[in-house]
Amino acid sequence: MAFPLEKILTISAEEYVHMVRKNPNESFQEVLSRYSPVGIHEAGNSGINPVHGFAEKVPDNTEVVVGYRSSWVSSVGHIYLLASGTALIPKSSSA
Repeated sequence: MAFPLEKILTISAEEYVHMVRKNPNESFQEVLSRYSPVGIHEAGNSGINPVHGFAEKVPDNTEVVVGYRSSWVSSVGHIYLLASGTALIPKSSSA
């Protein structure tokens, strides 16, 4: 099953951590250290929905994808979407 699109965010890891941290006295580094970051990259052609292809590549147990970026590239008459982001996987899930 594909990763939920609503959990693929353009915000940074730091912005996400500030939103979800339960203790405002915890630093960004303390909260982020509880996650294993995994880079995700997808290249798709214009004939398929590239966001769905990206969602299929998100690893199991991912809490959220941050830093999602995409761009269209044209090459020899073909149009491709390049997409990337960072999956944040809670360390208790990645072991």
